[in-house]
Amino acid sequence: MRIGFRTAGFKGWETERVVDVLAAIGYHGVELCLEAPDLRPETTKEERCEELRRRMDLLNIAVASVSYHGDGEPSEQRAENQIRAVQIAAWFGSEVLVLNSERAQENREQQWEAFVNHVRRLAEEAERYGVYLAFEPEPLLLLENTEDMLRLIREVGSPRVAVNLDIGHCHITDPDPPASIRRLGRRIVHIHVEDILDKEHKHLIPGQGNLEIKPILAALRNIGYHGYYTIDLFDLGDDPEATARKCLEAFQSWK
Repeated sequence: MRIGFRTAGFKGWETERVVDVLAAIGYHGVELCLEAPDLRPETTKEERCEELRRRMDLLNIAVASVSYHGDGEPSEQRAENQIRAVQIAAWFGSEVLVLNSERAQENREQQWEAFVNHVRRLAEEAERYGVYLAFEPEPLLLLENTEDMLRLIREVGSPRVAVNLDIGHCHITDPDPPASIRRLGRRIVHIHVEDILDKEHKHLIPGQGNLEIKPILAALRNIGYHGYYTIDLFDLGDDPEATARKCLEAFQSWK
């Protein structure tokens, strides 16, 4: 099992420093989050990606995925940055770009139609660069659950539309996560990992909630999933390095 960690929790850190720390802890991979000031889609160039990749190669830590959520950013800016992020993922040598949708609004069907049209545009870029668009269903967002994800796959009609399954989100939004995994099948190309307590959307260190992980891992094995399990925490506290170390140890025991 390959275990990764998202860089987003290391708020205020340079990405190189985060990578150094995660490699030293023993993670196999890193999800590079493009919200970081030194990796913004508007300014990141190919040379920057190549330089960081070389550093990671020397540290023997892989790019597990690239992600861009852009939560709270203006819709037009966010949409254009998602387009740019496809090329940036390719520059990093990553086949997986993790994306999400905007918060659901009252005019949900109109919002959905615009979202599908945008994803079709993204899929054209993804096909050009050989990248999978790993969309992440999330509570209260337009793309909220497995039903929404399957609808998106049908309506866009591109093999490049895939799934980043956040097991905590799935635990909250879906009545039977293992069944959801079976339905999504090989479209799942990346996993986010955290624990959840009583279906509250608060990401916890593995073992600190009551999410049942073993049936989820069994379902993922049964569909032939061999990708990264990337730990996703919002808040790493005052000592992010210690928290990241604790997460790795906890997940290895939890699973």
